[in-house]
Amino acid sequence: MIKALFIIGGIGYLLLIGAWLHERKSHFQTIDKYAQCQAELKSTQENLVRYTQLYIDLRNKCELDKKQIEQRYSTLLKKSLEPIPQVHIPQTQDEYQALKEIIDEALSHFNK
Repeated sequence: MIKALFIIGGIGYLLLIGAWLHERKSHFQTIDKYAQCQAELKSTQENLVRYTQLYIDLRNKCELDKKQIEQRYSTLLKKSLEPIPQVHIPQTQDEYQALKEIIDEALSHFNK
């Protein structure tokens, strides 16, 4: 009877030690997982800051491009509303030279 109690006590003691070791292992795994989550969180926060800055830079560049396009469109619209100079067939060398200058000026506006 005493042997049986001694054996049962030993088995209980071994089960208690086994449970304690299992809990200790589980605790360390949880700590490792927590450390991994912290590292991932830090990395994600750094990426968020970087991508937010890239988004702001891109948005500012788009706004600048939009303003430049609107300014260019406004300039072209003003030029299109200007009266067209009357062109006649040149009769003299001076008239020919004046017509050439008008054509060169018009071409320079399209080549910009």
